Formats: sequence, C-alpha cells, structure tokens
Amino acid sequence: MKTATFKHGTVTGYKYRGCKCLACCDAYAAYQRTRYRKRAYGTWQPLVDATPAREHLEALHAQGMSWEQMARVSGVLVEELRRLRMPLGSKPRTERIRPERAELLLSIRFDPSPGTPKALVPSVGTARRLQALRAIGWPLSVLADRSGVARHTLAMASTRQQTVQESTRAAVAELYDDLCDQDPRRHDVPAESVRRAAAWAERQDWAAPNCWLNTNIDDPGTQPGPPEGRRYSAPSAGDRRQAIIEDTAELARNGCTRQVIATRLGIQWEAVQRAHQRAGVPVPAILGVGSVAA
Repeated sequence: MKTATFKHGTVTGYKYRGCKCLACCDAYAAYQRTRYRKRAYGTWQPLVDATPAREHLEALHAQGMSWEQMARVSGVLVEELRRLRMPLGSKPRTERIRPERAELLLSIRFDPSPGTPKALVPSVGTARRLQALRAIGWPLSVLADRSGVARHTLAMASTRQQTVQESTRAAVAELYDDLCDQDPRRHDVPAESVRRAAAWAERQDWAAPNCWLNTNIDDPGTQPGPPEGRRYSAPSAGDRRQAIIEDTAELARNGCTRQVIATRLGIQWEAVQRAHQRAGVPVPAILGVGSVAA
C-alpha cells in the first residue's frame, strides 16, 4: 500500500505522521513553546469554527474547481478537505480547525485552469458541441463509441449538467473537430439512425455546427447565428453514389416505398436509379405498399 507523502518540518508530520526527524521535532517544539506562552497570557485559541472555510471551499467547488486542485494549491491533504466537507452529523466531519489552517483555506482563490482530468469545468461548450453533432444526425451511441466516453455521461453533459470533467470536455472537443462537417451516413451510420438523431435535435431546437461558425461556442453569453454554408463537407461523386446505394438498400429492406426513399435521401427517384446504373448495381426490389419495383 502506497503511503501518502507529507511535508517535513511541520507539526502534522510529528503528531499525525509519527515522523521524528530533526525538522519535525523542531517544528513541534516551537509549537509547544508558542502554546505555553499564549496560555500564560490568556490568548491561546487552538481551534476556530471550520464553517467559514467549509463554505468557501464549497463555493469554489460549485464554480468548477476540483477538490484535488484545492488540495494542490493549498498544500493540504485531500483527506483533510474530505473530512471538512462531509455531511452534517457524520462522525469524521471536522467542525473546528487551527486558525492558521482556516486562514490558509480561506486564501485559496478560484483557478479556472483544469489541472487534472477529473477537474470540473463549465459544460456550456461541451453541451453545445454534442447538441450540434446530434443536429446533423450523429446518434449518441456512435458519439460514445468514437469518443470513449460513456453514453450516459454524454447524455447528461448535453442537457442536465452545469459542469463536466476536463477529460470529457477534451474528448468532446476533439470529437467535434473531427465530425462537425461530416455526414454520418458516409461513416457507416444507418440512414434511419441519422434521421432519428436529427429529428430529436430539431424537436429540442438544437443548432447545427454551421450555426456556430461566427460565434464563440464556449461563451455562455452568445447565441447561434443563422446557418452558413453547407451542413456537410461536399463528398466526392463516388462517396455520394455509394451512400445512395447503401441507404437505398437499407430503406428498401425496411419496406419503404420509392417516394419515401427519395424523400429520405433528399433527391428524386431518377437520381437514385442513375446512381445504381453508374455503379453497375441493380436497384433493389421495392416491396412497400403502393410501390413499383424498379
């Protein structure tokens, strides 16, 4: 089991870590001299109420600063901070602390830098990126697979959370850069899954990536603008033809009519036939009600 490190030359090292090195012994002797002197003058105040320090730390945490960050900045062990923030009535909860410790904790200032992968950061940009990818048809399950972040985590980050872990923010930012102009159907995502994802995003009134081109997506005070340019980067003729062929086959298997297939693909049925003809692939039999086999 790995032993937690501590700073030598401190009272903590002598009293609670059992260190008897010269530096820790000197620190403890100085502490005792100060204690005896203050007791003689009636000014000895060994402990103070921990509530102000606790409230200060909780406020920093609410802003997005992790407990690990606060421990690193202050030099206080995470375990000590954990005892401070335990629920009221819990036996290990710290209610009184030394004045110098309270002063040290109250001196901590908010640090917006993430510091560690588990540090909490504002979720605005992460939520908007996930919503934008959903708006162009990327299903949440596919985004989870590609980012390595759990689907539940992405779902919560896109709608309900004020903060996310730095690791989640970084993963979603990288994912967005890769996919913000990509048609999911060109990456083997089924057309029906794309349609459902886009329809859900439309009901939520989520903006697509091309609405954020001239707006800072991470700024809470900004709003998306009107769509600009293409929703997807232009595919090559071969890519587009292959996408039509694959999507037509899948929709035909689902029993869609020619009219429904053309509407889903956003083209005329004649364009579907031309794509198959140029690729040398027969048009699948259309079995839907009211359809005519091609």
